[in-house]
Amino acid sequence: MRRFCSNRVEFSRRIRYLSSFTFAKMSKLFQNSWGLLRIVQSRWGLARIVSSNQILLKKGLQRGLVLECTPCKQPVRELTGQATDQPIRFKKMPIDYPPVTGSSHWRRKVRTCFNGLDSNSDGCITREDWVATVDRTVQYLSLDEKQADLILKQRLAIWERYVQSVRDDTSVKMTWDEYLKETLSNVNEISYRRELLPSIIAVEFNTMDIDGDGRISQEEHAAFFYTIRAPDDDSKRVFNVMDSNKDGFISMDEFAEGFVEFWLTEDPNNKYNMFFGPLVQM
Repeated sequence: MRRFCSNRVEFSRRIRYLSSFTFAKMSKLFQNSWGLLRIVQSRWGLARIVSSNQILLKKGLQRGLVLECTPCKQPVRELTGQATDQPIRFKKMPIDYPPVTGSSHWRRKVRTCFNGLDSNSDGCITREDWVATVDRTVQYLSLDEKQADLILKQRLAIWERYVQSVRDDTSVKMTWDEYLKETLSNVNEISYRRELLPSIIAVEFNTMDIDGDGRISQEEHAAFFYTIRAPDDDSKRVFNVMDSNKDGFISMDEFAEGFVEFWLTEDPNNKYNMFFGPLVQM
């Protein structure tokens, strides 16, 4: 009898331990996924989590063929909120890129992006900086209040991704060192490349696709460069590089290729190095 009771006590103790361990793991997983959930909710208005089993890797494809990845689908939306699904197709899957080492050239690219987001040049990125980018877009394109509100929601969804562990995002100030450290950590995580990166690409694309027709025009791209205080002439050059089929627009696939090449490569001669404008000197 004593042995039976002892076994029951030991069994109960192990159950409590496993339960607490599992809860801790699930809590961490949920916290890491929260930024993705908020992006998807804010962008689509749907309480939907994108799971890893939605990533479709076509096995056996030879090198050079287009691969499809649909961890989320890019909605071609109107101001009415209607949307149609447009899958993201990668020529090279994000997980197939080698790890980023954080070379001096790569840091220059990240610093260029940071400086573009730091609207008041105080050395920190805040929520107010993201709001300021919306103001510049509205000014450049003479948008109405309804369009401005939509863009603001999209841009703040991206901001929330950066401060997902902080509840009060109005008080957050992200320094250059913090931005660099977090970015380098993110781009080398498999889960980030497989699941979160395609979602971020979709949101970033939509913030530039002002009229919601599923493609970025030259004027919309120029507005983006104006937003991050990059020269208009450089917008024309970058647009021509990204418009690979020369139809006068940047498609989701063309945008995704440039975005991934910018963040996941370290080649000083990569044609997408000016994705966020001329590289700063460091």
